[in-house]
Amino acid sequence: MLRYNKNIPDGTRDILFGEADLYDEITSSLARVYEEDGYSKIITPSIEYYDVFDYLGQSLDQEEMYKLTDNKGRLAVLRADNTTPVARVIATKLRSCDPPFMFYYEQNVYRHGGNYTGARSEILQSGVEYAGIGGIRCDLACVATAIKALRSLNVGFKLEIGHVGFANALIDEMGLTAEQNEAVREYINAKNTMSLGFLKTESDLSKIKQLPRLCGEREVFGHARKLAGGNETALKALESVEELYTYLYDAGLADDILVDLGIAHPIEYYTGFVFRGYIEGAGEHVLSGGRYDNLIGCFGRSLPATGFAINVGLAADALYKKRGLPNNASAEYVIHYDPAAFAEAVALQRQCAEKGKRAILSCYADADDTYAYAEKTGAAYMTLVDKSGCREIEVYRENGACRKKFEV
Repeated sequence: MLRYNKNIPDGTRDILFGEADLYDEITSSLARVYEEDGYSKIITPSIEYYDVFDYLGQSLDQEEMYKLTDNKGRLAVLRADNTTPVARVIATKLRSCDPPFMFYYEQNVYRHGGNYTGARSEILQSGVEYAGIGGIRCDLACVATAIKALRSLNVGFKLEIGHVGFANALIDEMGLTAEQNEAVREYINAKNTMSLGFLKTESDLSKIKQLPRLCGEREVFGHARKLAGGNETALKALESVEELYTYLYDAGLADDILVDLGIAHPIEYYTGFVFRGYIEGAGEHVLSGGRYDNLIGCFGRSLPATGFAINVGLAADALYKKRGLPNNASAEYVIHYDPAAFAEAVALQRQCAEKGKRAILSCYADADDTYAYAEKTGAAYMTLVDKSGCREIEVYRENGACRKKFEV
């Protein structure tokens, strides 16, 4: 019988050392942005009842969720999405509170990665939800926070804005079955026009194939208007995006944003404006969000909302490729102490911390071993502490290598 005590499940990974520091750096930077913009942190359970995610137009197929049962046999899932539990909290725990509600989170979601090699099933997300106020002002505020969040990563980025109503209105013209409609949206969203050969007429194919090309700057609106023709639903969605783009452009954000009217979002709770963020070094979008005005109503309280989530793992991968891992682990001091002088060693460590210096206590019994450890970790000094006092020894290096062996 095979044992898996030395392996981890598909889609998961161990995060160690500098990579873990990079995750912390990213989440801390994003949290500062959110708090500056007035968001408060929320933590929801890692386990939710399946019913939380089982609503009309649910965002995920049940096959994507990790299922389990509680002690009474009730079906539960690992948190498959962050927005839906926040919606549950707003509609239930905060029912007696007045909007608006401004929350941010940094927590994992769990989804089956399918059969794709390398797909992650455990995804750390950092994001915000702004609920209780509709209209363009809320959308602009959310986009402004998204841009600040991407800027905080200190890497080149672009934010694409669109509207689910534009692509959906043109697809609905075609009279497709539900299965065909879903397939077309998936292909358009992935900008995969080669797979649209099943469409019934060449005119359908010609029109829909143009959707993924509606990406760029202000000139996109003219092309989109011609493509929409007399489709009032599509034109209304287009007008909404153009108004938003104009305000962002006038605010001096033209270099940060693009228009993408080919977004046919696979998450069905989005009802209007949507946006995605891309950064240098990432092969797919790291930020995704938009307006969802019906989701909170599924839990008994009708409130409009906008939000976004950043895939921290994808962002970390991109930053690692660009600048490597942070070197935050090394201490400036390594303290070698006699157990009888433990109190003095702890006091010295505290004094270093008060001066902004990092000091660690050595667990080696031999001073030579502590010195070798100081070399290995990049520490600048080793301090010997005993009842007679303390003595500071510099860890000598030349061109990155030790040039003088310490002797007690």
